[in-house]
Amino acid sequence: MSIHIVEPLKGGRPATYRPAAAALAEQGATLAEIADALKTTVRTVSRWRLNYPEFREALDHGRHKKANGQTDAQLARAAIAQRERDRLAAAKAAGEAAFREAALELKQLLASAAPPLSGTPAPPDAPGSPASRLSERRAVRQAPAEPEEPQGWQGGDGEPVPLDDPRSEW
Repeated sequence: MSIHIVEPLKGGRPATYRPAAAALAEQGATLAEIADALKTTVRTVSRWRLNYPEFREALDHGRHKKANGQTDAQLARAAIAQRERDRLAAAKAAGEAAFREAALELKQLLASAAPPLSGTPAPPDAPGSPASRLSERRAVRQAPAEPEEPQGWQGGDGEPVPLDDPRSEW
């Protein structure tokens, strides 16, 4: 018995792995960011992680680097974002104070222009109130049905009228 070693076939579709992916991974980019930068899918980049050990090592190194500290550009972006949040908070506080003043002025204007409402509000069961209309509808629905007039095929008591059998006279 002889053993034949079969070599893998050469040819086929070329690999899509690009070494630029490892460079991005070293910088701490996520799989989605790498896929976006290289115009490919996250699934493809995930396959590269499984099939190319150098890419997997670059991803691990980038993750550790990112977990241990932020880059200078990230720190600068964080500082700019914090300044913007502070500015927006100050503008909001100033806007709320102006809003409260305008609301108070409007309330005073309405109080001076409109006469006070006369009397107290109508009780819920007053005629014409929505609650009374609803209860009237319920009362009509729950009332016993009035007896109907007998129809042509019924006698006066509502029972069916006996039919004349033409064969009875034969």
